[in-house]
Amino acid sequence: MVQGTDGAALAFGLILGLVLNLHLGRGPGRDTGVGVKVEVDVGNNHSTLPSALGLARFVIVVPCSYRDVSSAVDTIQKWPPPCQPVTTTVLLYLSDASLPSAAVVSELRSYFGGCATVVSPLVAQLTAKQKRSYPLGPSEMFYGLLVGEVGSGLRQQYDMMLWMELDVRPSQPHWLPVVERAASVLFLLDVWQAGSLHRGTTYDASPRRQASNQHVSLEHINGNGFYRVGDAASEWTALIHAARRRCLADDPTQGSRWTPFDTCLWQQLHAQHEQYPGLAHHFQHIGVVADIGPSPMAKAPAAWLVHGKPMSAGELYFHPCLAMEQQGGTCGKNTVCTDGTDSRGNPKAVCKCAEGFGSKDGRTCTVKL
Repeated sequence: MVQGTDGAALAFGLILGLVLNLHLGRGPGRDTGVGVKVEVDVGNNHSTLPSALGLARFVIVVPCSYRDVSSAVDTIQKWPPPCQPVTTTVLLYLSDASLPSAAVVSELRSYFGGCATVVSPLVAQLTAKQKRSYPLGPSEMFYGLLVGEVGSGLRQQYDMMLWMELDVRPSQPHWLPVVERAASVLFLLDVWQAGSLHRGTTYDASPRRQASNQHVSLEHINGNGFYRVGDAASEWTALIHAARRRCLADDPTQGSRWTPFDTCLWQQLHAQHEQYPGLAHHFQHIGVVADIGPSPMAKAPAAWLVHGKPMSAGELYFHPCLAMEQQGGTCGKNTVCTDGTDSRGNPKAVCKCAEGFGSKDGRTCTVKL
């Protein structure tokens, strides 16, 4: 949304150095390390200081809808090792209580191990239509968490959250301490939203998207990023409410137009012309996460988290030809691959003879037509 000024960048760097290098004394138990708690040796007693130095209480939220649940375990299994032990909480946020989520929770707990606490899933309060609508459903999940009743407990417990959908993939090992530190820096700077511009090499060129809101999709801060929660400023919660009302007013059918929460926030911020100078610094582009959209990138950008279709195990599940290609497979000479299904309706790569070729034996395409 809004690029930080040189002064803001300098302050960001200074505070980052403070957070990464802060020590309290030289004795054991006094180094802040990578966690949000500071152990202080007072005689024979040990106590934990509150986050008086601005270190944020941090949670990673993994939203999971009907589009994600079938491939979620496969997605998590592809993530690199997250950390040395830190004190982060991970919350699986379900669009529907009926989703088969037990395996996903188990995989998250196995993946994070001693790095983070994976708590019981939270279920969004969605209507039947919202549960099956995109992007309306995930957007209502976001609004509910930040300003709705379903997120009231989370907002009391935490200061910052990372919204990390299942098409986000950590691109480097030991990524978790980095995002935890970033959350504390953003908390110190009173940032409400921080994330990535579109950094891909291609863009969805469908006429509807190009004609209506290409500038919005390219300029907004992508939704997968950091957000202020907890005792957030009233201006922030008011902006979220206004963004939701704005998009629903523009979308009376609730789902017929492209109104995801991240573009709605961007539109609302820039619509508040008189308040904009006092709000802009609360929204920052950062390099911790990179949004590549639909770009088929062989190498991810230099970021710790990468968001986009090529990062999604779900994308590979629903497009088995792409999965076969990424695994080094091929249909063979004079053939083409099409995304089909097996007898049970599961996605399956189907190899067929290319145009102008046929087969005598049903296996090879060597006959020119």
